[in-house]
Amino acid sequence: MLIIFDLDDTLIDTTGSITPVKLEQALSKMVEAGLHVGDFQEALTVLKRLDTAADSASQTLLEFLEIMNDKKFYEIGHAEVYGPLPQDFPVYPIDQAIDLLLDLSLEHQLALVSMGNPAQQMLKLKNAGIDSTIFSKICISEDRDKKPHYKIILEELGFAPAQTLVCGDRVKRDLSPAKELGCITVHMQWGRGLSSPLSSLPHCIARDVDHVIKNLREIKDILTNYDKQ
Repeated sequence: MLIIFDLDDTLIDTTGSITPVKLEQALSKMVEAGLHVGDFQEALTVLKRLDTAADSASQTLLEFLEIMNDKKFYEIGHAEVYGPLPQDFPVYPIDQAIDLLLDLSLEHQLALVSMGNPAQQMLKLKNAGIDSTIFSKICISEDRDKKPHYKIILEELGFAPAQTLVCGDRVKRDLSPAKELGCITVHMQWGRGLSSPLSSLPHCIARDVDHVIKNLREIKDILTNYDKQ
């Protein structure tokens, strides 16, 4: 079977290990540029609290600046949050991700489809200690539509959609395009995935999820069930 993974908040803990640092840096830059927030630590607490329920860091910044009643600093904050990471920036893999990838690679082909700056995404992968050579195909694109990339990978590696499992934390971005192709979909409830429980999603989106997991190791049980069919 072919298994296609998302990167952020699926294999690496972006929301836990990267976003908080970047948000603090963004707040510092906005304050330096003239944003009045009062007590910096209190403002940072508000910013991080908003992020726990936001769909993206962009949304977090917008909501925070609405509270501050000063949206003109958005571009400054956005540029800092999504700006380059230092080469030695610490990135942490999701619990058991590295061992699981090694186990799965013994019996299945693995691929990675991620959105963002290719150099930065590869740096995240490297700094998290994940060997990129374990993937038969890696596609990193700033295009927000993953469907064409899924389709190309299936064609190049010779797998039918029914033989392909796609795992990601965001339903609309990661899983709905895969389901449109007929792939098996697994919702990893981590990071941003926690802010969109299936019960709160429209039925047309929720139906794009075949399985829900909170631990990556659960994928092995899902695969075992398909092997028995």
